[in-house]
Amino acid sequence: MVAGPMERPLDRLAHAVVHRPRLVLGALGVLIAVAAVLAQSLTTDMSPEDLYGFGDQAMVQREFAERFGNPNNAVLVLHQADDVTAPDSLAVLASLEQRLASKPYLREVVSIASLPVVMGSTRIDSAAADFAAGRIALAKAVAHAPPTEDDSERVRRAIERSPMARGILASHDLKFAAVVVRINDDIDRDPEVKPVVADIEREVRAIEKEHSVALRLGGPPYMRSWLIRQVERDQFTLFPGAIVLALVLLLATFRWLPAMILPAVAVGASALLLVGAMSAVGEPLNILNNIVPILIILVGISDCIH
Repeated sequence: MVAGPMERPLDRLAHAVVHRPRLVLGALGVLIAVAAVLAQSLTTDMSPEDLYGFGDQAMVQREFAERFGNPNNAVLVLHQADDVTAPDSLAVLASLEQRLASKPYLREVVSIASLPVVMGSTRIDSAAADFAAGRIALAKAVAHAPPTEDDSERVRRAIERSPMARGILASHDLKFAAVVVRINDDIDRDPEVKPVVADIEREVRAIEKEHSVALRLGGPPYMRSWLIRQVERDQFTLFPGAIVLALVLLLATFRWLPAMILPAVAVGASALLLVGAMSAVGEPLNILNNIVPILIILVGISDCIH
């Protein structure tokens, strides 16, 4: 019977394994060592866009972002107080705005402390002329530090006159206020979002220490960054945990040390080779493929037992 085109190289490989085991083991050892080095530079990109980054849904999302901006780029910082329009609370909001205003990755930072108010007095019929002459001007409700009772009164009037402020930037009972931090639209992937959210968190913690308050973070970028951290933490737990569990089960099943070690070495090397290959070709560990190394361990252990 004539061997097919695929059988000839497989036959040669089987012959090499049988007759030159040291050479094969040496080559395999070199590959595993190279894979171990490459695995250390494996990157992660847990962006949820990979779940729907294709097809009609992705097209609709891109069209929406082009017309109206990215709807998922706002980080919310929440402040709770008996009255968020009080000078102490306005000082917290204004300080956070000032810290974040110069960040190059931010498009805008908005809170009740930066609501526009008219400075100066005028009549409706002469407002345009007074504005052109500089007798009135638009300014932030809190234009200087520290805020005063006059600033608090201006903020309250601005909230009453702005239907978008009450219920969004401040709760109806004025016990909660939000600082809306809008990230640039071009920052939408996990490697870009993570350092931005981490920097915002550092600034928020600094404000907490400075003013002795507790602030809460929210919004899609923060929640996504938090979920990504949990996934990455699970990777460092599940991967070694799967190997330890496999070792325990093998030892309990065979009660023979080689039967425990050899399958674990085989599947561990297979998973390491896969991770090294991913790093070599520039494929990051993402939200879709992050479970593959663990699957290799589980499937490989079953195959080694048989």
